[in-house]
Amino acid sequence: MVFEANKVNKNITNGMGAMVMLHSSCQAVIEDEIQQVTSPWYQTLDQELGAAENVVIDWRKNGFLYFKQDILAEIAQAGATFSRGRANIERIFGEIRSSGLTDTLRQQLITAMSALQPPVTNLSAQTEVYLVKLKRFQEDISIPHENMEATIAQVQMRETKLKAEIEAINQHLSNLKNQIAADRTVIAKAKEARKADIVETIFGVLLAPVTGGASLILAGIGVASIAEAEDKINKMQSQIVEYQGQIVSEQKELSDDEKIVTTLNALSMSTEFVLGDISNLTESLSALRVEWDVFNGELTGVIQKVQSAKTAADVAVQGAWFLAACKEWEAVSAFVINLQQRQISTSRIQVS
Repeated sequence: MVFEANKVNKNITNGMGAMVMLHSSCQAVIEDEIQQVTSPWYQTLDQELGAAENVVIDWRKNGFLYFKQDILAEIAQAGATFSRGRANIERIFGEIRSSGLTDTLRQQLITAMSALQPPVTNLSAQTEVYLVKLKRFQEDISIPHENMEATIAQVQMRETKLKAEIEAINQHLSNLKNQIAADRTVIAKAKEARKADIVETIFGVLLAPVTGGASLILAGIGVASIAEAEDKINKMQSQIVEYQGQIVSEQKELSDDEKIVTTLNALSMSTEFVLGDISNLTESLSALRVEWDVFNGELTGVIQKVQSAKTAADVAVQGAWFLAACKEWEAVSAFVINLQQRQISTSRIQVS
């Protein structure tokens, strides 16, 4: 049998992990802030950031709900269908073993096994529904992200007297972004916790701090995990603190307006992580959809073999396949039910 619970559950874990990472990245965009300045570019950039926030707010509210409804609930439904149909199908296989293959028993078996197909077919369809929503979200967030990048590039290009500082801080931001990406990958691969809730951490990074605990630019960074990853998140925080200190050290001789200009690229960092998380989630769900299509093909093949079987011995082979499938679905269902019960708990950490 190609359909294996361990492999399927791994793909489900990857999808769930990518989904909660995306959930946290959306909140990170909402956390982004820039202090108002009189420069003519401010209104444009502020509107673009606002547009990005408006896009992610809807997904922040509904993305997890969509995942539970379109993915987890449908998997549980398919598993429940196998569980409900198992006793009757085993009874028919037993009668064929004891009494031989008759047209009546053959038709009963075909009818009972065919009833297992609609939920599996629907799994693939509902996964596609989620992927369509995800694609639309990707298109919507790409617009303000690209607009912000273009505006920031134009603003910084005009500030020729700050060229050295801009280049230095942009390099620090690039290094920070790469480090965060690496840390998030490690967290995503951490051992999945069996019963723990989903832990989400939102860092508010003060990249142009001023007196009173405020900042001219605040960058949001989000991370979340269904794994036992507290130590890894703590390490990530230490990395952020280190890079934040490097950026602030470059701003010592700058005015407030200059601090803002040199640090503008921090604002598009969170939307870039959103786009990366969308790609990861798309990849995970596409792999999961392949699992459903392959299993549906196996099930169709088994039904066809029952239809063409000549003897009870021919049918017995398909009975062994069915029992193995039920065992795999039991493991998948138990795993998904566990995930459905998990809630997201959010903590916020200010890095100043």
